[in-house]
Amino acid sequence: MIDEDIKPDAELLANNSEVSEEGSLTDMLHELGILLQGAQVLTAFLIVLPFNQDFDKIHDFEKWVYTATFLCSI
Repeated sequence: MIDEDIKPDAELLANNSEVSEEGSLTDMLHELGILLQGAQVLTAFLIVLPFNQDFDKIHDFEKWVYTATFLCSI
């Protein structure tokens, strides 16, 4: 037989779950902010790249790869 005082309180467990979900959401938002900054730097680099004087010398396949990478970064 289980004593009534030993049983975990359902309300206490629900509060702990909410706290851990809020912490998890905060962590995900921080990671998203870091990922967005990285994506912005990549996109900025790809925008500037065609203005390089040697960009005309690359092969057609490499231009297609550039275009696909640029579109994926947006």
